[in-house]
Amino acid sequence: MHILRGDHGKIYTYNEQGRGHWRARFQYKPLLSDEVKTLTATGRTKGKAESNLKRKWGELRASWNRGPAEAERLTVEALIDRWYPTVKHPQRHGKKALSENTLEEYAEVIERVLVPRLGERTLAELTPYMLEEALWPMVDPDSSKGKANAQRSVTILKKALVFARKNSWMEKNPLADVDTDGLCSKAKEPDALEVTEVDRVRQALVKWAVPSAERTGPT
Repeated sequence: MHILRGDHGKIYTYNEQGRGHWRARFQYKPLLSDEVKTLTATGRTKGKAESNLKRKWGELRASWNRGPAEAERLTVEALIDRWYPTVKHPQRHGKKALSENTLEEYAEVIERVLVPRLGERTLAELTPYMLEEALWPMVDPDSSKGKANAQRSVTILKKALVFARKNSWMEKNPLADVDTDGLCSKAKEPDALEVTEVDRVRQALVKWAVPSAERTGPT
């Protein structure tokens, strides 16, 4: 099972015979390590064991991002509100100006996609798994419809989270561990002509270059 940094795998629960309680467990990776660890919790019922495990996970995850106090207070929407002026008025920040069309596209994706999906989340709550759950449903797996919005969303999030790191509002960029392969549109690989096709093109050019009764030659 592939587990990203800062996330956990499937939850397993079982009744510990003779002890009168249930135990829930899962494997996880710390935020800054690839070491796979196990977290467990117990409860009198299966549901209680799972609930206690999720509570322990929340406390553990919060401790990883607890460094900067801003991470627990600043929401994604508030971060974007602080970051967006740096691209809307780049001359104040020594950056290259974006086109009006790009700025309009950014504003539309922020308002219609990112804020509804992630706006209320704090920076401390962001994990690679959460970001993947927000980004991947944008794309239709059959038609690939929605890739443009997904690509813009990734671009905006990447720039906004770099801005947060630059200002010491968070210690780790969770987007760095998000699998975006296939999520964003990629340039189509050129389809090269076969040798026989090139020969046909050459023959057509020769025929085109020779004068005929209808015309004196190519113009």
